[in-house]
Amino acid sequence: MNKRKETIKKISILVLWILVGTSTLVLLVAANMYQGNTLCSDVVVSMNGSGKTSHISASEIIGIISKGDSAALVRTPIKRFNLVELESLLEEHLWIRNAELYFDNTGALHAEIEERTPVARVFTTEGQSFYLDEKGFHLPVNADQIAYVPVFTGFPFSNHASNQTDSILKQEIVAIGNYITANERWMREIDQIVWDSTAVRMLPSSGKFEIIFGSGEKVAEKFKRLQLFYDQILTRAGVNYYRTLDLRYDKQLVAFKTDSAHLLTSFLPVLDTLQKSLIVKDSSANIKDTIVVKKNKPSPVIKKENKGAEKKEPHKKAEQNKPKPKAILSNQ
Repeated sequence: MNKRKETIKKISILVLWILVGTSTLVLLVAANMYQGNTLCSDVVVSMNGSGKTSHISASEIIGIISKGDSAALVRTPIKRFNLVELESLLEEHLWIRNAELYFDNTGALHAEIEERTPVARVFTTEGQSFYLDEKGFHLPVNADQIAYVPVFTGFPFSNHASNQTDSILKQEIVAIGNYITANERWMREIDQIVWDSTAVRMLPSSGKFEIIFGSGEKVAEKFKRLQLFYDQILTRAGVNYYRTLDLRYDKQLVAFKTDSAHLLTSFLPVLDTLQKSLIVKDSSANIKDTIVVKKNKPSPVIKKENKGAEKKEPHKKAEQNKPKPKAILSNQ
């Protein structure tokens, strides 16, 4: 009797699961038939991208989906839309990295578009120009929508239509461009990046010096050393005190001074401002250094008295008590 009861129980559970599965299948079929007969009520386009400028508009997206007949898109039965085919069609656009299409329960078609983000604008030696995105993909330049990205000049190749991303040169450009676009300080400071056969050279906006960056390797480490030099050295010496900052050496930054004639020419316009004492706080040692700029003064003339009279001597005690500056820049 116990075995018979267990058998009946198992059969009952199995029948129950079959009924549940069948009901679910019927509901799904009915829902699909209902949705298939539902008309498209609207098209909602969402653009996702990290760039400040969009290079493809919502109207362009709708035009691609409707294949040029956007007026007929709404009120079209949902069952006529091949979403997989439309997603592939959208992703053929150079500025679209990924496209996702789906209908909601109101019949609205949602198009979620992930746009490519340019990180560098490249000018070739032949005068051609194009963008590179964060993956090294070539993108066309649109004169109506200019991307706010670092500018690289001197790119040696003119045939850039193959979209091959394995070029070492492009990888280095992308590495530098990715870092600069993520840092607003360097976006403002670096005006142009010149690519030549020997090294990458950067032209800053704050001075007339040149930054020899070397290759596009260890980008973060090089910019960290450069920022340290800016904050601790260049702010004290002035932007025209050095003519070259060289970052090609591992864990080093080699700075070459400007020649004295050029330095004096650059220094004179701000002499009046620098005549005041500048108090600079050294964060590492918590010490205040005073930089004093002063002009040469003529030597005092001592008038001779009678032969028997004594010469006047300067007051040495007051001179000894006068504090001495740690660094003195003189206009000679």
